[in-house]
Parts: sequence; C-alpha cells; structure tokens
Amino acid sequence: MTMPEDKTTTKKPKLSEADQDQLIQDFITETSQLIAIIKKEPGLLPELARLAFDEAELTNGEDLALTAQNSFTERQEAIGTLDAKNAALEKADKLVNKRGTDFRDVVRLGFSDAAALRALGVTGRLPEDRQKRITQLRASFATAAKPPYAAEMTRRSYDTAELALATADVNALDTALTNRDAAARASVAATAARNTDYKALRAWRTSFNRAIKRARTRLT
Repeated sequence: MTMPEDKTTTKKPKLSEADQDQLIQDFITETSQLIAIIKKEPGLLPELARLAFDEAELTNGEDLALTAQNSFTERQEAIGTLDAKNAALEKADKLVNKRGTDFRDVVRLGFSDAAALRALGVTGRLPEDRQKRITQLRASFATAAKPPYAAEMTRRSYDTAELALATADVNALDTALTNRDAAARASVAATAARNTDYKALRAWRTSFNRAIKRARTRLT
C-alpha cells in the first residue's frame, strides 16, 4: 500500500528586526568583498566583460554597495535618535503625570463644589491620550491662575510662579511628543530607503553571481 504523501510544510520562523539588520549588513559587506576579490582575478575579468560585467559595471556594483551601506548607516542613526526621543518622552510624561496628580489632589483639598472641580478640570481621570492630557492640563493651570480660584490655589502652594512651572512641564511634554513623532517618521523613511537600496544591490548581486559562474565555466 502506498502511503499518502506528507504535504505538511514547516514555516520558517520570522526573523527579528535585529536578525534582519544583521543579514543586510553582512550582505552589503560580502558584496563589496566579492567585487574586490573578483577584480584581483585578471584571468576572469575579460570573460566577465564579455558578459556585460566590465570595469564600469563593477564600479556600478561598488556604488550600489556604498549606497546601501550609507542607507544602512542612516537608518541606524535614525533608530538611535528615535530611541533617545522615546526616552525623553517617557521622562517628560512621568513628570507631567506626577504634576497632574498633585495638582488635582490640591484642587480637591481647596474646593468641593462640582462647578469649581469641573472648571479646574479635575473631574474624572486624567486622559490616557497625551495630546488630550496636554490640552486639559494647560486649561486647568490657566484657570487656576484666575479669580475666583487663584487666591485659594496660591494658599495651597499653586501660586502664579508654581503654575508657570507646571505649564512649562506640560509644554516640555508637548515638545517631547512632537520630537518623538518626527523621529518616528524619519526612522520609517530611513528604513524604506535602506530597503530600496538593499533590494537594488541584491538584484545586481544576483546577476553578478550568475555572470561569475558562467565566466568560470567558460574558462574550464
């Protein structure tokens, strides 16, 4: 009896971003090294030239490898910048959360009527969304600096100077968020550029590998 064919296929595990980066980095360096090695084989070069891989085309390969290397470097720098901006954002976020919690507790110490609590923006929870939280806290601090709330807030440590510092913390969070978002967009663009240049180098390398194999076969 013929056993049924097992058509089960095992999917290859998806490479991590770090592994993908390493593969690309290795490929770029290996291609540059291969071109350099081939250029030191004078007996092979004329046959390669007959297959359209003359000196100019080898230079083109070197240029493609250099472009891919530069793109790889720029992406690496962009990712590093994004990491730094994310760290700055987290630091600013924690500071504003601490400031916001303190302010809301102080407001509840000074005021108990629903109208005042609503005007000072301390009903409910602080928004999880950073942009909404920034907008709300700016409004809260500005309201706290005005009558009829300013006198009581000053008595409870939130005078004009302290409210200005609180607002500065919120503005710093806004700046950190803007900087992080810009860095994220830059990293996406840098990744796309690297992938495009890597793809172009791979296409050239595929043809080059075939030309080398054919040229060696002709010489044997």
